Amino acid sequence: MQRLAELPDSRLRWLGPAGITPPEALAKLKPLLAELGPHHAALLAAPVRTSDGIAWEAPGEASLAMPRMSREQRAVFEATLTVLLSDIRRAAETARARGDAGTAELLDLVRRVPAPELVFAVDGAPVLAGWGFAAPQGPAITVLAPFDDGRGANALPGDRTAIALAAGSLLALALAAVLAAPFLLALLSPPLPTCRVDAAGLAALTELDQAREQGRGLMAERDRLRQERGRRMAECPLPEPPAAPEPPAQPPAAPPATPPAQPPRAALPQERWDRGDVALLEGCWNLDSNYRTRDVDTGRIDTVRSWRMCFDRNGRGTQTMVYDNNRRCTGPVVGRFEGQTLLIDDTADLPCDDRYRILHRLARCERSNENRAECESRNVRNPSAPGSRFTLRR
Repeated sequence: MQRLAELPDSRLRWLGPAGITPPEALAKLKPLLAELGPHHAALLAAPVRTSDGIAWEAPGEASLAMPRMSREQRAVFEATLTVLLSDIRRAAETARARGDAGTAELLDLVRRVPAPELVFAVDGAPVLAGWGFAAPQGPAITVLAPFDDGRGANALPGDRTAIALAAGSLLALALAAVLAAPFLLALLSPPLPTCRVDAAGLAALTELDQAREQGRGLMAERDRLRQERGRRMAECPLPEPPAAPEPPAQPPAAPPATPPAQPPRAALPQERWDRGDVALLEGCWNLDSNYRTRDVDTGRIDTVRSWRMCFDRNGRGTQTMVYDNNRRCTGPVVGRFEGQTLLIDDTADLPCDDRYRILHRLARCERSNENRAECESRNVRNPSAPGSRFTLRR
């Protein structure tokens, strides 16, 4: 899965029905879009809740935001996107005509994207991030409004029946008017002189009507060919941009001034540590000090060359210790906060590849600075025994 975009809650306003979250809306939309075709079903990126907002992910190898596309890429991409969004708009109109306002409202969310940077080509196919959202203030503006062929949905069977009944009523009224016209005219006005239509003029009018009918047929065929071309484009990957021309040789220029070094990003923010945010552990930690263990049977002291722990967002992870004698010990590890103290628990004895075992330890760590923590580990079975102090670097 590729992470296409990530926005904080402060920049988002959900336009969906009350009580339905974006993931729930996606679950309802998937079968509706699948009825239109596989490209429609793959149009929406999956919303994923983050600590302070929402990210959108989609399966694929390569992605490209619409504003970064070349002119040739955009021509193909926009034609494909127009076909997909027009189909979805017509499906919403059909659902609304049937009285299914809930389905229509869900389908309308697909075409609500607040910024062009949230429209992507993933492996050549259109994918929308940020769908169903608008800017936090002002009207709900979408950048997808231009991508529409303007054609309406086909009439429903019930609509055709209503139209036929209305046409029949109008025909009956017209027939009654025709039958009653001679009597009304005789009462209201004297007979008018008889007029005859010129045969040549009638033939010209007939030819004009035929030409207009042929024109309407040609325009319908043109619209069909355009739609077919767009559907075929939707099945083709976007072309690679042309290679940039070789730049002319330039005389050597003076080396650019070295920009000032940026301060390193804090890996252990004080605020998150103080409130015991276990997601702070996500990633890998490395030993940044000396660390030794003592054999309880022989009293021999062994030096650890490296010690690496890797956690997920829930504090669960694995650890690997490598000694100077190449002994390797691997097993699970769990991290959690107790107030403002980080506890790192082996959960059990740590096995090594030479049948050596490190007795179950529990380490207590305090934040030292933006990237390090000072810890002390003790034997869980014998907590009164001397502990070992060490430093972990995030």
